[in-house]
Amino acid sequence: MATAAAPALSVPLKWICVSCIPEVILQGLYTTYPVLVSSMLIRCIVSLVPARHSYYDAIATVLGLWTLWWYYGYSTGYFLILLILVYLLVTVGSVGKRGILVGGVCMVFIIMCELLIVSSAEWHKVRGSFLVMSMKLVSLAYDIDTNINTAGRDHRGGGGGVPSVISYVSYAVFPATTVFGPFVTFNDHLQYTNGTPLSLGWIFCAVRSLSMSLLTLSLSMCLFPFLFEEPFWNKWFAAYSAAASFRYSHYFISFLSEATAILSGIGYKIEPAGTITWSKFRVTYPLDVEVPRSLGSLVNSWNIPMHVFLKNYVFKPVLIRLNYGGAFFFTFLTSAMLHGLNFQLAAVLLSIALYAYTENKFRYKLSKLLDACVKDRPCSHNCSHKHKSSVPWVFVINVLMTSLTIFHLCYLGVMFGGDSEENVSSIEGYSMIHTLRHWHNLGFLSHYVTFLTLAISFIL
Repeated sequence: MATAAAPALSVPLKWICVSCIPEVILQGLYTTYPVLVSSMLIRCIVSLVPARHSYYDAIATVLGLWTLWWYYGYSTGYFLILLILVYLLVTVGSVGKRGILVGGVCMVFIIMCELLIVSSAEWHKVRGSFLVMSMKLVSLAYDIDTNINTAGRDHRGGGGGVPSVISYVSYAVFPATTVFGPFVTFNDHLQYTNGTPLSLGWIFCAVRSLSMSLLTLSLSMCLFPFLFEEPFWNKWFAAYSAAASFRYSHYFISFLSEATAILSGIGYKIEPAGTITWSKFRVTYPLDVEVPRSLGSLVNSWNIPMHVFLKNYVFKPVLIRLNYGGAFFFTFLTSAMLHGLNFQLAAVLLSIALYAYTENKFRYKLSKLLDACVKDRPCSHNCSHKHKSSVPWVFVINVLMTSLTIFHLCYLGVMFGGDSEENVSSIEGYSMIHTLRHWHNLGFLSHYVTFLTLAISFIL
C-alpha cells in the first residue's frame, strides 16, 4: 500500500500526522470496503428480513463470490475448483478418512497452483485466502468424521452429516471470513443465520475492531518504517523497526477480520443471564505478542483462530500416533505447507517451532532445578513450586526470558520489512537469498543462541 513521499533525510511528525496517516486510512478503507459492506449487508438482511436459512445461504454465496471476484478476478476459478474437489471427497470419501484426504488434497492443490498454474505475483495475492479456505475445508471434513453436528438444521444437511451444497459453499466463500479471515468452524459460521437483534453493543465492538485495524495500519506504514533508520541507529534497532512494522500490519488484518466477522453476526457469546455479548471475540492479542512471556504464548496470541485450528485439527489427531515433540514439529510443518512453498515463511515457522520447543524444554528443566515458577506458561495459583512468580529473583528470570523472546522476535521478523530495491520481491514474495541475507547481517545470532539453549537444556 503506497504512502505519500517522505522527505529524504528525516520524517517530521507533522508529515506523519497530516499527510501519511490520513492517506493510509483512506486507502485502507477503500481497499476493505467491499468486505465491510458485504458483511454489514448480510447482517441486516438476516436480522430484518425473515426467510428460510437456505435463502440466507444463497445470498451469502452470491456476496462471497462477488467479493472474491472483486479482489481476485479470474483467480476466483481456482477457489471454485478446490471447493468442487473437496465436496466430492467429503461426500464419497471413506468414513474416518475424510479429514486426512481433504488435508492432502488442499496441500497438493496449493503446491500445484504455486508451482505450475498461478503466476508468482497473482499467487502472492490469493495465498492468504487459500489458507483460510483450506482451514475451513479441513476442519469441516474432520468434524464430519468425528460426528460433530455439521449438518446444522435439517433443511441444510445432506446425508451422513455432510452439509447441503448451498450451505457448504456459503461457508467456504462467506465474505466476512474468507478474504481476510478469520478461520471459523462450520458450526460457528452458522451463528450468522440466528438473526440476533441489531444493537449498540454489536456496532460498538465492530467499530472498535475496525478502528484498531486502521490504527495499527497507520503505525505500520507511517511510524515504524522510519523509527530507527540506518545508519543512524544500530542494526538491531533497525531490525526491531522492520519486525514491528510487519507485526502491526498483521494486527491490521487481524482486527479487520475481527470487525468483518462481528459485522456479519459471527462471534457473539450468550451469557448465563441470557444476554448477548460481542466483546469476547478476539483474533489476536497484540500485548501478548509485543511483551510475550514465551514464544509458546506468542504463537497462541498471534492468530487465535489459526491456533485453534492447528491444535484441534492437526496437533491432537497427530498426537495419537506420535510423541509430543513429533506432533509439535508436524503441526508447524503443516502450517508451513498450508502457507505454500515459500522459503521465507517456512524458515520462520520452522525456526519458531525449534525455538518454542527449545524454550519449553529449557524452562521446564529450569523450573524443576530451581523449584520456581519459570516455565514457559504461567503456573496456576496452587502449583507445587516453592518459589512463586512474585519472588523478586523469579520475576527477574521471567523478565529476562521475555527479553530473550523479544530478541528472537526481532530476528525472525526482520526479513518481512523488505528493502527499497526489492519492489518486485515484495509483490511476488521474498526469496531464500533475501531471508538468509537478512539473517546473515545479524550474524545468525538468534539461531546460535537457540542451539546453545538447547545444549544447556540437555545438560540440566
